[in-house]
Amino acid sequence: MQAVENLKQMRSLPQAGCHPLSENRAGQWAVNVQYPYRLIFEPANDPAPKLPDGGIDEERITVVRILDAHYDYHHNKTKR
Repeated sequence: MQAVENLKQMRSLPQAGCHPLSENRAGQWAVNVQYPYRLIFEPANDPAPKLPDGGIDEERITVVRILDAHYDYHHNKTKR
């Protein structure tokens, strides 16, 4: 995570699996760390920078706030 300059670069790394969350975690993101764990984070900007269409401007998010590190409930126990 330290090697990337912004959220857009992080999302371009397939191994990171970086993606936005939804529902009760809307505005937060997840990234894989070591199977089966992931980090949950949010942009440190408040409010997050927006694009003209209302989406998040991922290039302008250069600092994040780590909220949680936990087991990824999406993976079943037999998957490796």
